[in-house]
Amino acid sequence: MKHLRKGSGLVLGLLWLAIADIATAGDYTLVMGKAAAVCQHMLKLFNEDLKFFSELQYGAHEEFAAIEWTLANEDYCSRDQLAQFDINNDGHDDTVLKSEGCLRGVLDDNLFIYDGGKQAPQLPPHFVFDASVAKQASGVIGQFPHGQYELRKIPKFREGTTEFYQHIGGLFRLNPFRFGGKYYVVIDNPYQQPYKGGRRYTAIARYETNGHLTDLCYFATRTFIRRDADVIN
Repeated sequence: MKHLRKGSGLVLGLLWLAIADIATAGDYTLVMGKAAAVCQHMLKLFNEDLKFFSELQYGAHEEFAAIEWTLANEDYCSRDQLAQFDINNDGHDDTVLKSEGCLRGVLDDNLFIYDGGKQAPQLPPHFVFDASVAKQASGVIGQFPHGQYELRKIPKFREGTTEFYQHIGGLFRLNPFRFGGKYYVVIDNPYQQPYKGGRRYTAIARYETNGHLTDLCYFATRTFIRRDADVIN
């Protein structure tokens, strides 16, 4: 009986180690932007989300809730929301349209920015979203070349004789937030798997007045498979 208890303890110990390894397998590490307060703050927030929910909980945090989105249009495979906030941090509010549409049954994001006196869509209930509305935007976030956002502030990786930038690609989740009185955008593909045993990435960027994005933070994690909460049946 005494020998059996020792064996059971060994099995329980191995089981605990296995559970601990699974629990930490998705933790983010900060690979670029360690000196920036926004990066350190969001690293802590994101890792708490992964620990307790296994995915990022944007709507649960005051940083994201600081932006008041108004639903403009929604059907089974699209959702359009509008908000007024200073996305380029120039001291003047902009109209931002967040358009989510289906790509292979999953919602994919684009942000259309109307600033500098450019014509903006009317607020609901008069808002009707179509392609002509998007074309009036003075800036767009999400329509990246080749369907991927290249992470140019970290070294490339080599595939044979060719070098490539690490990237976020495929589907995009674009979530603006406010921290320290400034606005930023999280760029992520929660469905993307690590490239050949490497890591998958999430980025935080700042949208500039010239329409460009400035990368501030890169977070890397190992295997992370998102639950299908955003999958459209």
